[in-house]
Amino acid sequence: MMYGELSSYGIIHHKFEKEELKFLYEEVNFLKDNFSKATPANDELVGHIVNEYYLSGKTTGILQEMMMPLIQEYDARWPNFLARPFFDRDVAIGLKDAWVNFQKKYEYNPVHDHSGIFSFVLWLNIPFDREEEDNTPYSRNVHPTARANGKFELLYTNCLGGIEGHRFPIDKSFEGVALLFPSTMKHCVYPFYTSDDYRISVSGNYHYRIPSS
Repeated sequence: MMYGELSSYGIIHHKFEKEELKFLYEEVNFLKDNFSKATPANDELVGHIVNEYYLSGKTTGILQEMMMPLIQEYDARWPNFLARPFFDRDVAIGLKDAWVNFQKKYEYNPVHDHSGIFSFVLWLNIPFDREEEDNTPYSRNVHPTARANGKFELLYTNCLGGIEGHRFPIDKSFEGVALLFPSTMKHCVYPFYTSDDYRISVSGNYHYRIPSS
């Protein structure tokens, strides 16, 4: 008897040390105290979140270099992803934009995707505990596999054309964790209810850098 695996793509999950993220925490903490001096990103994003701001060019440049090993690892693990039509390994990939979300309770990101080739989310601050979120009146009577408070979910089609979802049970252990995934993969962020502090995450999109003629 023989078996065959049907090809698909995955995600890269990596946790950075806090020292590696010092440059991010410095800028994010400054923005947190100076929203009026930040450049809003709301008109380019779908998040139902009041405080969304672009990161500076300097920070975006450092972030680009920090995340590139994850893209290289993705290409090594799923080499046929960048071999698809319209993708070209001879053209450089760069971080086009990066922003920070200061998400308050009840705010959320509806199902969406991004432009570009790769996208990522990197959590810097998670103000709630998973057990507390699962025990709110909104969740405690729901089947454990269906509880969604404060979670991040990826959505994709399987080999039969059905829609699958993979929920990440976000809590404080995700601080410093980055997820890298194909930009066109649908995803969403569910609201949390048990903290008045910000859930802080940084995201960005990698695009081809097409030389100007």
